[in-house]
Amino acid sequence: MVILSREGLRGLNEDGRIRAGSESGLATAPLAAAVRAGSPKPDIGSAAALRKALIDAGQVVAPSSTSGQFVRDKVFPKLNLPDTVTLTLEARGTEAAAALREGKANLSIGPTSELVQETGIDVAGLLPPDLQLVQTFTAAVVSDSTAPEAAGRLIDFLSSDTSLLLTAIRRAGMERPRE
Repeated sequence: MVILSREGLRGLNEDGRIRAGSESGLATAPLAAAVRAGSPKPDIGSAAALRKALIDAGQVVAPSSTSGQFVRDKVFPKLNLPDTVTLTLEARGTEAAAALREGKANLSIGPTSELVQETGIDVAGLLPPDLQLVQTFTAAVVSDSTAPEAAGRLIDFLSSDTSLLLTAIRRAGMERPRE
């Protein structure tokens, strides 16, 4: 089985690598911004406020996954940012957080699930709704699985609303999908 963002799973589906009907949304993670621990948290609650925060930051970092591509291709162009604002895409969220911690960037944007897990950074808040990408992390059975029934049972368990699972999902900055 695999667990990926719904966007990432789409390519596997198109390639016929996912068993039809086996997908189940597990959790959603909106995009948020973070600063180095102890730094003032900028207002990012509106497009105008986020634009100002990005200009003030100058150096911005994000993971090169779906979320970072969204920031690069949708958020930055929509905000009409000056050339003084640069975005660096790191391979993973952990590397983006490290760049922020080490002072190579002044602001990081990524899924809440990646930002809340990192030490040395503080989440400043969620991106405004009109600039938001909420990713749904989805489980599915791969088409060549040698144990599809067991994979299905695991997906059923991960989709259940046991208090332990719900607590873990919320602690990771996510919520259950509202589908």
